[in-house]
Amino acid sequence: MKALIGTWALLEWTAEDDSGTVTHPMGQDAKGVICYTDEGFVHVHLMEASRVNHDLADTMDGRPEEYVRSAKSSLSYSGRWHIEGDQVIHQVAISSFPNWAPSRQERYMRFAGNELELSTDPIAWGDRQIRHRLRWSRAA
Repeated sequence: MKALIGTWALLEWTAEDDSGTVTHPMGQDAKGVICYTDEGFVHVHLMEASRVNHDLADTMDGRPEEYVRSAKSSLSYSGRWHIEGDQVIHQVAISSFPNWAPSRQERYMRFAGNELELSTDPIAWGDRQIRHRLRWSRAA
């Protein structure tokens, strides 16, 4: 699907539970980029906008609490993508969340002008069911 090819910037990420409560998993001002290539690769990075720097500038050195904070405020993955009906399927090969590598992530897609909405079926989250919606705009 040619309409999907390219780079998209995150506008909003919401999570709605079965009671109708809406939250923003990475905050209301979350940042993110998703890139679909012609060759069938997808690259995704999502993060909180207000991440706190580590005390040291070394990416391989830091305190445990700094790494916990970093892991909780960012999600990235990459792999292959293809279309199945009204869904885009992400075949995750590598991910900052180890449980997703490998995995199959299914997203419903809907286009509205220059925007793309990706959403999930309800996902079990503790004792609740959560549906995620991510709105994207074409990156300039």
